[in-house]
Amino acid sequence: MELISLTFSVCIVFVLLVLLHSFLDRLYACGIKLLNVGSIMTNAADSPPSIKLATYNIAGGNKKLFRHERILEVLESLNADVICLQEVCGESVEDTQAHHLANDLRMNCMFGRARDRGGGVFGNAILSRYPITRRQEIELPRGSLMADDGKKMPGQKEGRLALAAIVSPFPDVRTSDFLCICTHVGIYNSAEKASEAQRPAEIIGNLVNSKAFKDTPAVLAGDLNCAWTEPFTGVVARLHRNWHIYPSAGTRTSKSKDKGNKVDYICDRGRGRWRLQDKTMQAVRNSVTSPGKKQAPSDHLPLVAFWQRISEPEGRADD
Repeated sequence: MELISLTFSVCIVFVLLVLLHSFLDRLYACGIKLLNVGSIMTNAADSPPSIKLATYNIAGGNKKLFRHERILEVLESLNADVICLQEVCGESVEDTQAHHLANDLRMNCMFGRARDRGGGVFGNAILSRYPITRRQEIELPRGSLMADDGKKMPGQKEGRLALAAIVSPFPDVRTSDFLCICTHVGIYNSAEKASEAQRPAEIIGNLVNSKAFKDTPAVLAGDLNCAWTEPFTGVVARLHRNWHIYPSAGTRTSKSKDKGNKVDYICDRGRGRWRLQDKTMQAVRNSVTSPGKKQAPSDHLPLVAFWQRISEPEGRADD
């Protein structure tokens, strides 16, 4: 009799575990994410955490290059908490390459449409382990019409967009919320570096300096299509007035590690509550992102950095 009772109890426990597993899978399928951030959630006020940020141009419109499995492998290797993606394609604003990647990564996804493309959509996306809300889509200029050699500038058919959203790492500590801006800027010729090329930064500046966001910490990440130079030029020069700009190795897959080949950036305005750890800024060049003689998953390398929450302001001026 005792054996029967024990067997029955084991069966009940097994059934409950199966039901729990099925319930959790249904939560993920519905887009509800259970955040696994360990002690960070309970000790937010006592132990300032850091969040791993990444930006990656996935070349989603290149049918010969884009493969979901390869991009997924790259993103899994980054293990980032918040990921900004550019050149994302999809059937609709709710069904894009980014949504499929987010589903496999079990992350939240927000997509911003830059333009319609071949019966579908094209734009930027933010993937996050944390809640993301308050979507803002800001249209940007498409860049110069003509290149320096007099030919039509590449990328003129691509819409340009800044997708902004509030990220809430600690929903019970609203002062830790920050604005994440994922952007893809047009390409400008040399003649317009000091004029039109700075317009995208001015437009983004209008957003972060607006009444709604002027006191909100912000991070800007994406493909700026502006090479690192000293002194800065183009959109980077204009951003440098209001944002902290950080160096890294080059971010073009087919070119050298020289920082002159850097076109992807992660910048910040911490407002005394967050700070980018500049020494953690890294263009990720490894066997996954740049596999030697094999074709790389994208013509860009992912860029990563850590966004650090600080307890007290440390005198970093944000204009």
